[in-house]
Amino acid sequence: MSDYHRINYPNQIAQPHLFTFYTTNGYSANGNNIGGWNREVTGWVQVDTQIFPGTVFSPLSTAGGTQYDLQIQYLLYQGNWWLWVKDRWIGYYPASLFGAGTNAALSLQTQSSQLTFYGEVYDSHPQFTTTDMGSGKFPNAGFGQAAFIRNIDYTTTGNVQQIFTGGINIVTDTSRYQLETHLSSGGNWGSYVYLGGPGAGGVVGG
Repeated sequence: MSDYHRINYPNQIAQPHLFTFYTTNGYSANGNNIGGWNREVTGWVQVDTQIFPGTVFSPLSTAGGTQYDLQIQYLLYQGNWWLWVKDRWIGYYPASLFGAGTNAALSLQTQSSQLTFYGEVYDSHPQFTTTDMGSGKFPNAGFGQAAFIRNIDYTTTGNVQQIFTGGINIVTDTSRYQLETHLSSGGNWGSYVYLGGPGAGGVVGG
């Protein structure tokens, strides 16, 4: 399993940045060829000389201002899970990392069986977090205010591009964070979602 996101995590890089994370054992342990962040452990193979896990992009979107987005894609090609960012393939995870000791036909060695698109907030403090997801505004604020993911699609094992038609939506606390889905919209955004919220306290920007 592999993740890629824009993240703001001070224990890594203070600014919002691109990250990758992979696990071969359901997140039970990290280490070389087992799992971990970016290039901190062996596993990720860097190819591009300019964009890499940990890259800080600028400028950033602002609520009520200019919106910027970034095309990101994973594709299994010749035994490697390649990552496309912005306008190029930047590197890959060897598919051989995944599924050791299992049926390769059912593992990431040959294909993916699940796709998820989401926002996530983590706070190690025991009280409810006041951390913003996205701009901190709820999805109904719409374009220019709330965070979004658009043109959500995938490539089949037959190398055919397909629009993402949905799955299970899980929101752990709708009073603090919300998700609004628009699947197969018929417009130039295809399938897309708005997401976000202010966390505990309900103070946008807090």
